[in-house]
Amino acid sequence: MIRVRVLQDKDGNYRSFSCEGHAGYAEKGHDIICSAVSVLVVNTVNSLEAISKDHTRVEARDEGGYVSCEFIDPPTEIGKAFVEALIMGIRGLISDHGDDYLSLEIREVSKC
Repeated sequence: MIRVRVLQDKDGNYRSFSCEGHAGYAEKGHDIICSAVSVLVVNTVNSLEAISKDHTRVEARDEGGYVSCEFIDPPTEIGKAFVEALIMGIRGLISDHGDDYLSLEIREVSKC
């Protein structure tokens, strides 16, 4: 299962998002859920860097399908929109394919 976690502070500012795991929907190289999540997450990270100019710290590991993106400062309005688009895409995948392969957790954390 792929687990996507989004953390935000009590003011609604996104603090980080992460993705870990493999869907297990199909064999490696043919798993449309893994591919879709990868595109959504990588596009969000790249867009934050290239378009919004938000300051982030990104960590990625091939093993375990792990990607983490932490905002150094609260995100800009554009950065917030990119994270909301990521959440919308993940919810769409869950709606289309069920929650056996993919989960989304949005959780409130203390301000840093």
